[in-house]
Amino acid sequence: MSFANARRGLRIKDSKFEYLTEGAYGVVFVDRAANRIRKIYRVNDEGLASHCIEAYEAEAKAFEIASADERLRELIPEWHGRRSAQSIVDQNDQDVSNEFYSDLAFEVEFIPDAFQKFGVISSGEQERIGALFIERGIAYMKDASVILRDGRVHKVIDFATKEVEPWW
Repeated sequence: MSFANARRGLRIKDSKFEYLTEGAYGVVFVDRAANRIRKIYRVNDEGLASHCIEAYEAEAKAFEIASADERLRELIPEWHGRRSAQSIVDQNDQDVSNEFYSDLAFEVEFIPDAFQKFGVISSGEQERIGALFIERGIAYMKDASVILRDGRVHKVIDFATKEVEPWW
């Protein structure tokens, strides 16, 4: 699947972060030299900032919880924290920051591997991983993706403390 933003040459100004991919709420930029990604939430069609703030807080808080927990820390990309005030430009150096909530961003380790959706892995692994996350207050795994090693979950992304209903 190709997103329209993939052809715009988006990047974070004054950094090495360039467009990688995107999801329902945000755009993911990668700095391959630093081995990090930065997810920045974008303005939605209805301009519902409160909705994006709620989704961001649920995801960022889940990463903070998981990175502080010895067992979960091994299962997630390394957390590098919340980020703010970045400027986004396109391939022509035109500032497109107004399309993003530049203060709704976080940075984690870049893992250049093939992820698959949590829902397609074995039910035993879903239960094992789900229980670990739920015990620590991370209750939303529906959109999670994982990397498997020998049939066991190695890394997990796209989890949150709670489900935030889509605005559409």
